[in-house]
Amino acid sequence: MKHLSRSRAGRFAAGMVAVVAACTVAGMVLLPGAQAQKVANPGTFSLAPINGSMRIGTQVFDLTPRPLPQCGDGIDNDADGLVDTADGGCSVVGAPGGSTVGQDDSELAGGFQPKVDVTISGTIDGAGNISVPQAGVVFPPAYVPVLNPLDGITYVVTAKVIPTAAATGILDPISGSANLQVKLRVGLTGAPAGVDLGATCSIGSDAVPLTLNLTTGSSGGAFGTRYNTTTGQATMIDAAFTVPGATGCPIGLLNLNDIINQQMKIPSPSGQNLASIKGQTTPVFAKGIVARISTTPGQTSGPAPLDLSFDAGTSEVAKGPATYLWTFPDGTTQSGLTAQKTFTQPGTYVVTLTVTDGDGDKATVTKGVSVTTGSTTVPTTAAPTTAAPTTAAPTTAAPTTAAPTTAAPTTAAPTTAAPTTAAPTTAAPTTTPPGSPDRASVTVSGRTAYANSGTATSGGVTVVRDEFGIVSARGRITLPSTGSGSATVAVDAQRVWILPLWTGQVSVSDPGASVSVTAPIFGQVHPSAGVKAAQGSSSWFTLGQFPDLFQPFAITWSVDDVS
Repeated sequence: MKHLSRSRAGRFAAGMVAVVAACTVAGMVLLPGAQAQKVANPGTFSLAPINGSMRIGTQVFDLTPRPLPQCGDGIDNDADGLVDTADGGCSVVGAPGGSTVGQDDSELAGGFQPKVDVTISGTIDGAGNISVPQAGVVFPPAYVPVLNPLDGITYVVTAKVIPTAAATGILDPISGSANLQVKLRVGLTGAPAGVDLGATCSIGSDAVPLTLNLTTGSSGGAFGTRYNTTTGQATMIDAAFTVPGATGCPIGLLNLNDIINQQMKIPSPSGQNLASIKGQTTPVFAKGIVARISTTPGQTSGPAPLDLSFDAGTSEVAKGPATYLWTFPDGTTQSGLTAQKTFTQPGTYVVTLTVTDGDGDKATVTKGVSVTTGSTTVPTTAAPTTAAPTTAAPTTAAPTTAAPTTAAPTTAAPTTAAPTTAAPTTAAPTTTPPGSPDRASVTVSGRTAYANSGTATSGGVTVVRDEFGIVSARGRITLPSTGSGSATVAVDAQRVWILPLWTGQVSVSDPGASVSVTAPIFGQVHPSAGVKAAQGSSSWFTLGQFPDLFQPFAITWSVDDVS
């Protein structure tokens, strides 16, 4: 085996962690289920990882599949001062005919290492139960350095992910939630310092594996992204797993178990590790229940009174019989494939349809209805106002008799007074529209919390949604403190295209409590309870005085655009 010049001991950790993290993709799409038809198209599937990252302690590693080959990326990957073809580790000796050094995986290993595609294949049943056999998980090997403390030479070791059991989990396309458990060990082979590592040297073991519990929900303050039945993509995270130490390695003049553990800084406890993997399934799993609402006539807005008929006929249910429940904003409900409702007052309303299949699983959809004041009909009833002046020709009655002269004003006054009182009657709804009571809550870790219950004057937040989820959350709102005082909270979060990537920031200012913090939004923004509601969290720091130069804090926020 080829050995290289001295290298950073930490690079061993980098390669090893990358391999460990890569295996997390194996459970990318697994979720919780019951004996029901949650998946409309059960069967075999394949999973392709898109991107991801892995952090152990303070080190972060890119897990993007098939990145640029290290022998063609223009980077000195093994820190020996030589790059790509100038590095002896990028020799094409042993490469198949016609291949190039650009196909090489690593500058750390001598000779040629062909690319290996990540492949994951398994099955999913109608209830969403997924199984990925050990043979269905294949990841490329990693070539990592081991520094011999006796001679100062760095040797190359091959690390390979070895599942210790089938990956299992559950996928529920109806809700988009997912979680997965995968158990593995990282097998180490090679002969550092001339000592063969043998067949039992590994990080983790069959008896004590590295166990990942990946989820699309929340884990240790981090958030995944739910399964999208349009793209077939989801992001799963685990921020609470532990990493066991290396075992089974030779113990002689050098205890290779200890050397590997020291250079990897393992065992690593919960809270110091993070895995985040985004993947896409083929085929895309369809929902076992799809709730849809159509209206007759086709519009959902108009002047009061507004009569609408609602139809659930385009909904889809894989396992019947299906039932349909309509819930209206005044608290009334109707059942059946269709429903009728008259909206008599101006305002914005939300109609909810809940479709339940033969197993009791449910899917819900909402449709907004906008009712105006009926101003288009006011001129029609106001026409008598113009008619009144026409008959108000009591001008002719006035000259006829002097007595009616006083009567004419008497009758004329009510005639003109009627429109006078009628005008404010129709103007009242126009000048006093329904309130816009936006709700919000914000917590600044280690400082204080703020929240409101949504008063009619608390508007100021706008949340925009589209078919892919939340587009943006923007606005400024003043919230009372749970203690005393109040805070001005500003949120400006914008999704990048249709991808679940976000830019923006959130800030909290409460001079009375000496709180003035702003944090960029690095992670995800997620839907919360409500039609136009969003939530997220950001971790950042403020500059302090020596020796506490950096003062970390976290902002957790949610806003509900009720208007």
